[in-house]
Amino acid sequence: MKNSLTYFIILIFSVACTHERYVSKTEIQEGYYLTDQGGMFGLIDIKGNVIIPNEYESIYFDGSRAITKKNGLFGLIDIKGNIILPNEYDSLKPDGSKVFVSKNGKSETIDL
Repeated sequence: MKNSLTYFIILIFSVACTHERYVSKTEIQEGYYLTDQGGMFGLIDIKGNVIIPNEYESIYFDGSRAITKKNGLFGLIDIKGNIILPNEYDSLKPDGSKVFVSKNGKSETIDL
């Protein structure tokens, strides 16, 4: 019984430790993969090069742009990892060449 309990504890510890290192990836566009490591998201290319580090709470790609969430605030990046709008908005909604944002209770439209 003691050996079984010891094995069970080691197994649970191994799974818990492995989970933090586990990286899943999902192809979002040909040659680009959204990565998830411990609940933080990033982007790699087909060769495994890091385009966007796993530092975002969420990333939602719509074509070649993505809405990101970091520290509870929203921003906009492109598929190459270039920051279009920093993560400083309470809400953000792209619409073609315009982006509707709000920050500290004030709304505005930004032309890209």
